[in-house]
Amino acid sequence: ACVEALIVVSSLGFILERLLADMARTSGQGFSAKLAAIGYPVNAVFVVAVLLTVVPRLQAELRPFLRWAGAGLTLLMVGDLGYSVGLLHGWYRPTTWPAAATQAGLVLIAGSLAFARNEVTLLAPEPAAPTLVETSAPYLAVVPGIAHSSYLIATGQSFTRAEMALAVTIGTFLIARQLLSNAEHRHVVQRLSRREGEAVAAALRDPLTQLANRTALHERLTAHLDAQEQ
Repeated sequence: ACVEALIVVSSLGFILERLLADMARTSGQGFSAKLAAIGYPVNAVFVVAVLLTVVPRLQAELRPFLRWAGAGLTLLMVGDLGYSVGLLHGWYRPTTWPAAATQAGLVLIAGSLAFARNEVTLLAPEPAAPTLVETSAPYLAVVPGIAHSSYLIATGQSFTRAEMALAVTIGTFLIARQLLSNAEHRHVVQRLSRREGEAVAAALRDPLTQLANRTALHERLTAHLDAQEQ
Protein backbone atom coordinates (compact mmCIF):
# COMPACT_ATOMS: atom_id res chain seq x y z
CA ALA A 1 0.00 0.00 0.00
CA CYS A 2 2.82 2.42 0.81
CA VAL A 3 4.52 1.76 -2.52
CA GLU A 4 1.25 2.26 -4.40
CA ALA A 5 0.69 5.55 -2.55
CA LEU A 6 4.19 6.65 -3.54
CA ILE A 7 3.41 5.77 -7.17
CA VAL A 8 0.31 7.98 -7.05
CA VAL A 9 2.16 10.86 -5.37
CA SER A 10 5.07 10.69 -7.81
CA SER A 11 2.75 10.50 -10.84
CA LEU A 12 0.66 13.45 -9.72
CA GLY A 13 3.79 15.36 -8.80
CA PHE A 14 5.13 14.74 -12.30
CA ILE A 15 1.97 16.26 -13.77
CA LEU A 16 1.83 19.21 -11.38
CA GLU A 17 5.56 20.01 -11.23
CA ARG A 18 5.40 22.98 -13.60
CA LEU A 19 2.23 24.24 -11.98
CA LEU A 20 3.78 24.06 -8.52
CA ALA A 21 6.89 25.87 -9.72
CA ASP A 22 4.77 28.57 -11.35
CA MET A 23 2.63 28.99 -8.22
CA ALA A 24 5.68 29.21 -5.99
CA ARG A 25 7.27 31.73 -8.34
CA THR A 26 4.26 34.02 -8.69
CA SER A 27 2.94 33.83 -5.11
CA GLY A 28 5.49 36.22 -3.62
CA GLN A 29 8.93 36.09 -2.08
CA GLY A 30 8.00 35.07 1.47
CA PHE A 31 8.13 31.46 2.56
CA SER A 32 4.64 31.58 4.05
CA ALA A 33 3.22 32.94 0.77
CA LYS A 34 4.85 30.16 -1.24
CA LEU A 35 3.70 27.53 1.25
CA ALA A 36 0.13 28.82 1.12
CA ALA A 37 0.18 28.83 -2.69
CA ILE A 38 1.31 25.22 -3.07
CA GLY A 39 -0.86 24.01 -0.18
CA TYR A 40 -3.91 23.45 -2.41
CA PRO A 41 -2.25 21.09 -4.93
CA VAL A 42 -0.28 19.27 -2.22
CA ASN A 43 -3.50 18.67 -0.30
CA ALA A 44 -5.17 17.43 -3.48
CA VAL A 45 -2.33 15.00 -4.17
CA PHE A 46 -2.54 13.64 -0.63
CA VAL A 47 -6.32 13.09 -0.76
CA VAL A 48 -6.24 11.40 -4.18
CA ALA A 49 -3.33 9.17 -3.13
CA VAL A 50 -5.19 8.02 -0.02
CA LEU A 51 -8.41 7.35 -1.95
CA LEU A 52 -6.78 5.38 -4.76
CA THR A 53 -4.75 3.30 -2.32
CA VAL A 54 -7.34 2.62 0.41
CA VAL A 55 -10.56 1.95 -1.54
CA PRO A 56 -9.44 -1.40 -3.08
CA ARG A 57 -8.57 -2.69 0.40
CA LEU A 58 -11.87 -1.85 2.07
CA GLN A 59 -14.81 -4.15 2.64
CA ALA A 60 -17.31 -4.50 -0.15
CA GLU A 61 -20.13 -2.71 1.69
CA LEU A 62 -17.97 0.40 2.16
CA ARG A 63 -16.76 0.73 -1.41
CA PRO A 64 -19.90 2.20 -3.07
CA PHE A 65 -20.03 5.00 -0.49
CA LEU A 66 -16.33 5.79 -0.81
CA ARG A 67 -16.44 5.68 -4.61
CA TRP A 68 -18.99 8.48 -4.67
CA ALA A 69 -17.46 10.38 -1.77
CA GLY A 70 -13.98 9.93 -3.23
CA ALA A 71 -15.07 11.25 -6.61
CA GLY A 72 -16.66 14.23 -4.86
CA LEU A 73 -13.52 14.93 -2.83
CA THR A 74 -11.42 14.69 -5.97
CA LEU A 75 -13.60 17.28 -7.70
CA LEU A 76 -13.35 19.49 -4.63
CA MET A 77 -9.57 19.24 -4.78
CA VAL A 78 -9.60 20.06 -8.50
CA GLY A 79 -11.82 23.05 -7.78
CA ASP A 80 -9.49 24.26 -5.02
CA LEU A 81 -6.50 23.85 -7.30
CA GLY A 82 -8.19 25.82 -10.08
CA TYR A 83 -9.25 28.44 -7.54
CA SER A 84 -5.68 28.99 -6.34
CA VAL A 85 -4.34 29.19 -9.89
CA GLY A 86 -7.14 31.50 -10.97
CA LEU A 87 -6.50 33.87 -8.09
CA LEU A 88 -2.78 34.00 -8.83
CA HIS A 89 -3.38 34.83 -12.49
CA GLY A 90 -6.47 36.95 -11.98
CA TRP A 91 -8.99 35.00 -14.06
CA TYR A 92 -11.04 33.33 -11.34
CA ARG A 93 -14.74 34.18 -11.30
CA PRO A 94 -17.69 32.44 -9.59
CA THR A 95 -18.83 31.31 -13.05
CA THR A 96 -15.54 29.66 -14.09
CA TRP A 97 -14.86 25.92 -14.08
CA PRO A 98 -13.24 25.72 -10.58
CA ALA A 99 -16.54 26.84 -9.03
CA ALA A 100 -18.45 24.31 -11.16
CA ALA A 101 -16.05 21.52 -10.11
CA THR A 102 -16.52 22.43 -6.45
CA GLN A 103 -20.31 22.38 -6.78
CA ALA A 104 -20.25 19.03 -8.60
CA GLY A 105 -18.02 17.61 -5.86
CA LEU A 106 -20.45 18.74 -3.18
CA VAL A 107 -23.31 17.10 -5.06
CA LEU A 108 -21.43 13.78 -5.28
CA ILE A 109 -20.54 13.87 -1.60
CA ALA A 110 -24.17 14.53 -0.70
CA GLY A 111 -25.26 11.69 -3.00
CA SER A 112 -22.80 9.30 -1.39
CA LEU A 113 -24.92 9.34 1.77
CA ALA A 114 -27.44 7.17 -0.08
CA PHE A 115 -24.85 4.35 -0.02
CA ALA A 116 -23.94 4.76 3.64
CA ARG A 117 -24.92 1.92 5.96
CA ASN A 118 -25.86 2.15 9.60
CA GLU A 119 -24.07 -1.09 10.48
CA VAL A 120 -20.81 -2.35 9.00
CA THR A 121 -19.10 -5.62 9.86
CA LEU A 122 -15.61 -4.83 11.08
CA LEU A 123 -14.23 -8.25 10.14
CA ALA A 124 -15.83 -9.88 7.14
CA PRO A 125 -15.41 -13.68 7.16
CA GLU A 126 -14.90 -13.75 3.41
CA PRO A 127 -14.06 -10.26 2.10
CA ALA A 128 -15.10 -9.68 -1.49
CA ALA A 129 -12.28 -9.38 -3.97
CA PRO A 130 -11.88 -5.91 -5.51
CA THR A 131 -12.83 -5.37 -9.13
CA LEU A 132 -10.24 -4.90 -11.86
CA VAL A 133 -10.75 -1.12 -11.83
CA GLU A 134 -10.34 -0.99 -8.05
CA THR A 135 -7.21 -3.12 -8.18
CA SER A 136 -5.64 -0.91 -10.84
CA ALA A 137 -6.79 2.34 -9.16
CA PRO A 138 -3.33 3.29 -7.80
CA TYR A 139 -1.90 3.03 -11.30
CA LEU A 140 -4.53 5.28 -12.91
CA ALA A 141 -2.48 8.30 -11.88
CA VAL A 142 0.25 7.15 -14.28
CA VAL A 143 -2.08 7.60 -17.28
CA PRO A 144 -2.21 11.43 -17.07
CA GLY A 145 1.56 11.41 -16.67
CA ILE A 146 1.91 9.48 -19.93
CA ALA A 147 -0.43 11.95 -21.62
CA HIS A 148 1.58 14.86 -20.23
CA SER A 149 4.84 13.35 -21.48
CA SER A 150 3.33 12.72 -24.90
CA TYR A 151 2.18 16.34 -25.09
CA LEU A 152 5.63 17.65 -24.19
CA ILE A 153 7.27 15.43 -26.78
CA ALA A 154 4.72 16.31 -29.48
CA THR A 155 5.13 20.06 -28.89
CA GLY A 156 8.92 19.86 -28.78
CA GLN A 157 9.22 20.98 -25.16
CA SER A 158 12.02 19.72 -22.97
CA PHE A 159 11.60 18.02 -19.62
CA THR A 160 12.77 19.84 -16.52
CA ARG A 161 15.18 18.20 -14.11
CA ALA A 162 12.42 17.79 -11.56
CA GLU A 163 10.20 16.05 -14.14
CA MET A 164 13.02 13.71 -15.14
CA ALA A 165 13.73 12.89 -11.48
CA LEU A 166 10.04 12.19 -10.85
CA ALA A 167 9.85 9.99 -13.96
CA VAL A 168 12.77 7.92 -12.67
CA THR A 169 11.11 7.77 -9.25
CA ILE A 170 7.85 6.50 -10.79
CA GLY A 171 9.71 3.78 -12.67
CA THR A 172 11.57 2.76 -9.52
CA PHE A 173 8.37 2.49 -7.49
CA LEU A 174 6.66 0.51 -10.26
CA ILE A 175 9.52 -2.00 -10.29
CA ALA A 176 9.41 -2.22 -6.49
CA ARG A 177 5.65 -2.83 -6.57
CA GLN A 178 6.09 -5.60 -9.14
CA LEU A 179 8.75 -7.28 -7.01
CA LEU A 180 6.50 -7.07 -3.97
CA SER A 181 3.62 -8.54 -6.00
CA ASN A 182 5.83 -11.44 -7.09
CA ALA A 183 6.88 -12.09 -3.50
CA GLU A 184 3.27 -11.93 -2.31
CA HIS A 185 2.15 -14.29 -5.08
CA ARG A 186 4.88 -16.77 -4.16
CA HIS A 187 3.86 -16.62 -0.51
CA VAL A 188 0.21 -17.26 -1.39
CA VAL A 189 1.11 -20.22 -3.62
CA GLN A 190 3.29 -21.74 -0.90
CA ARG A 191 0.55 -21.28 1.70
CA LEU A 192 -2.05 -22.91 -0.56
CA SER A 193 0.27 -25.82 -1.33
CA ARG A 194 0.91 -26.34 2.38
CA ARG A 195 -2.81 -26.27 3.16
CA GLU A 196 -3.52 -28.71 0.35
CA GLY A 197 -0.90 -31.09 1.70
CA GLU A 198 -2.32 -30.80 5.21
CA ALA A 199 -5.85 -31.45 3.89
CA VAL A 200 -4.72 -34.55 1.98
CA ALA A 201 -2.86 -35.87 5.03
CA ALA A 202 -5.88 -35.24 7.26
CA ALA A 203 -8.17 -37.06 4.85
CA LEU A 204 -6.00 -40.19 5.02
CA ARG A 205 -5.62 -40.37 8.81
CA ASP A 206 -7.94 -40.90 11.73
CA PRO A 207 -8.24 -37.65 13.68
CA LEU A 208 -8.11 -39.44 17.06
CA THR A 209 -5.36 -42.04 16.60
CA GLN A 210 -3.55 -40.40 13.63
CA LEU A 211 -3.40 -43.88 12.03
CA ALA A 212 -4.20 -44.57 8.41
CA ASN A 213 -7.95 -44.81 7.83
CA ARG A 214 -10.00 -46.83 5.33
CA THR A 215 -9.48 -44.26 2.59
CA ALA A 216 -5.72 -44.61 2.88
CA LEU A 217 -6.03 -48.40 2.96
CA HIS A 218 -8.22 -48.36 -0.16
CA GLU A 219 -5.77 -46.13 -2.04
CA ARG A 220 -2.79 -48.28 -1.09
CA LEU A 221 -4.57 -51.48 -2.07
CA THR A 222 -5.65 -49.97 -5.38
CA ALA A 223 -2.12 -48.81 -6.10
CA HIS A 224 -0.73 -52.23 -5.20
CA LEU A 225 -3.24 -54.08 -7.42
CA ASP A 226 -2.57 -51.72 -10.31
CA ALA A 227 1.15 -52.35 -9.93
CA GLN A 228 0.57 -56.12 -9.93
CA GLU A 229 -1.52 -55.96 -13.09
CA GLN A 230 1.21 -54.04 -14.90
